[in-house]
Amino acid sequence: MLLRLALLLAVIFGARALAHALGAALAVLVGAVLSLALCAVIGWLLQRRPVGEIGLVNRIAGAVLFPGIGISRGRLVPMVLWSAAAWTGVALAAALAVGASSAPTPTGAPLVAPDAAPGTLSWALLVVSWLLLGVALLRLCITLTWKPPPPSSLRAVLVMAALLGTSLVFALCGRHGLALAIAFGPVAFVLGGYGLMLLVVLIGGKRMRWN
Repeated sequence: MLLRLALLLAVIFGARALAHALGAALAVLVGAVLSLALCAVIGWLLQRRPVGEIGLVNRIAGAVLFPGIGISRGRLVPMVLWSAAAWTGVALAAALAVGASSAPTPTGAPLVAPDAAPGTLSWALLVVSWLLLGVALLRLCITLTWKPPPPSSLRAVLVMAALLGTSLVFALCGRHGLALAIAFGPVAFVLGGYGLMLLVVLIGGKRMRWN
């Protein structure tokens, strides 16, 4: 768990540093290449391990390839590809949250007046919100493959995709405040409601009645 967290933080802050130095587009490209290379090397080393033998490679693979474990159903090549795509998505979120240049119109004027560059806290909240929305969207998309899919799954997918896409567009236009409000609002609502329910349960204990 600690290794996964350390790797996640390394990818996020590494992409942020690259975005400041090279720009968001090059930072995402470098992140994608490094993610694919790392996942491919770990997958190759894992394939060479004797079956049933647990060692350092297995522990590292559990941190690097864990995004693709569930969706790949144990197949190594899809696991590597899905994991590389997931880490690229993390780098994409971290780089775009830094702030891309304003999208120009044919006349050269920006579509939307850009905000100031986001601070560390705003950047971190935006990245976390995008990652949580992305994970939720992916899980909802997986449920669409079930037979039959859960009721209202398609509607939930469309709403989640609209929120994430709109927030990304505003971030690309330089409106980080609006991007953060759109992405963080649903996350704060869900987490706040869950936290409030947990607090009520802890205070009320077994004597709590819901009717």
